[in-house]
Amino acid sequence: MNKVALAQNFLFKTLVFGATPKGEDEETPMTAPYGLKVYLNGKHKMPDHDEIETRYAIGKFIHPYAMSGMPDCSGKVEYELAETCDAYICLIWLKLDEHMMGESEPAVDILALIKKDSIPEDTIDHEEKIRIAAQDMILCHFERLFEFIESYEEIKDWEFEEDFIHQLVKHHFELRKQ
Repeated sequence: MNKVALAQNFLFKTLVFGATPKGEDEETPMTAPYGLKVYLNGKHKMPDHDEIETRYAIGKFIHPYAMSGMPDCSGKVEYELAETCDAYICLIWLKLDEHMMGESEPAVDILALIKKDSIPEDTIDHEEKIRIAAQDMILCHFERLFEFIESYEEIKDWEFEEDFIHQLVKHHFELRKQ
């Protein structure tokens, strides 16, 4: 069920009986809030990439409606930034509440990708490139994830850790006001 909920509620793919979930396959990446070109899984055809060399934790939170149904089920959502030779990749993990769904392994998939050659060379140091790439990929994802949520006030009671993801959630809603 973790895989189904991840595909449907976080990657916005259509579930098809007897087949893998189907997303859109736009070729042109979207321009993120800070200018990077982002390929968002479920919206874009994902480009090929090299093997993952390094991974960095971005953050996590509990989504109270990670799987819609009767009843709804919460789930722990985690984000990681992975680095390859040619790209930055955002990974998303989902593990539904075991009290509701039973024991299971979390599902993981690529959430978004930014090609390294699209990041201006004059961008500061490596650490800053990682932060900017993670920020732009997550903010693009939040445009879809929080599409029907008007303000941070509606989700302020969700269980967030005080980390980069929580800062980006708040920042997403601040950007909406502009």
